[in-house]
Amino acid sequence: MTSRYDPLVILNRHGISACLWGEDALAFYEVPTVLFETYVLVPDEDLDRATAILRSSEGYHQPPPDKKEMRIVIFRQVFLKYWSHRFMGPWSQTTGLQLLPAEEFAYFAINKHTTIAEGPCLYPRLAGFIEALVKKFIQATDVRSEISYCLHTRLHLAYLCGSAPERHSVLNDLSPKARRVWKDLLDEKLMIGEEERRIYRED
Repeated sequence: MTSRYDPLVILNRHGISACLWGEDALAFYEVPTVLFETYVLVPDEDLDRATAILRSSEGYHQPPPDKKEMRIVIFRQVFLKYWSHRFMGPWSQTTGLQLLPAEEFAYFAINKHTTIAEGPCLYPRLAGFIEALVKKFIQATDVRSEISYCLHTRLHLAYLCGSAPERHSVLNDLSPKARRVWKDLLDEKLMIGEEERRIYRED
């Protein structure tokens, strides 16, 4: 197991369920992606305790935001709200670990029905992963950084659509709204403009 997943071992030892998100979850579904930050969802009520546990763990520290990076990569500004829950660890000097409240941030509930365990790691089941990404993609916002992140999640959906082995069979497990977005992706008909996102949201 790669050392970037050591924080999940630490949190699991303290009884906190932590689910991989972002590129690590994409890679689980055979998306040939580069792994950047380690994004980890924890139950909302455990976020502060998880942060305190890692803060007291050897080798973990919390650097300030990189203002230049925030100006260049606009969507990363959405994580400023959770920056007190971000760490640099002994596994890397360039990529960090971002803890996020599962339901508040990702519209995802962590439980045995929504996740798949592989060793100490939890991954989202594909249907729940798609549902959460669709909700994020079509959410209503007029904040530039949040719009940028919505479109970033559209890329994640597209990557899954191109690589996940169950990409066709999962259609029947989706809600009607998520099913329409996913089917449009499969059929290469997905609309991505602001008006089109509103149509998906209100349909």
